[in-house]
Amino acid sequence: MSRFPKVLPSHYQAEDIIGVTRGAMKIRPTVYFRSGSHFTQSHKVDWNIGYHAPPRRGHCFFGNIPQAPAMEKRKELAESTLSIEAKKEIWREYLAGFCDDTSKKISVQPTPIGASTEGLMLLELFVGGGNHPSRSALEPVSADEARALFEFMKSRTTEVAGPHEDTKEYYFAPLD
Repeated sequence: MSRFPKVLPSHYQAEDIIGVTRGAMKIRPTVYFRSGSHFTQSHKVDWNIGYHAPPRRGHCFFGNIPQAPAMEKRKELAESTLSIEAKKEIWREYLAGFCDDTSKKISVQPTPIGASTEGLMLLELFVGGGNHPSRSALEPVSADEARALFEFMKSRTTEVAGPHEDTKEYYFAPLD
């Protein structure tokens, strides 16, 4: 099922958590780490849950962007009769506007506590190409929430359950 490891690296700690993406129809948030990695706890695609290592060459952009224009561009391209390659090139050009230098690695930073994330979505751009747009914003977490998230991720099984009755997501089963 999952193409990704089902557990966090053993050296990770709660202090490494920089935020989460929650999404309107997610039963569990995706947790993001200072290293640029993330742990998808629930997803509609069963093989997508688990630990996603940081990009090999790092990020050239990591942050929240306005969601509406990005989703409109994706919809426009999906409905277009252009070739797949032409669509990919237009999408790359659109994303290039968020990154001054695609060869320069940056450090991943959390969203400031108290910052509004309404109408935003997380965008990750990778050094040398590639991207990962989220459907929701990176939200900051308190130290207490980070510890609770971390303990929950460590205390559940690696067995994949689902799909969930309401969200149709796959997820890691809790311990009995």
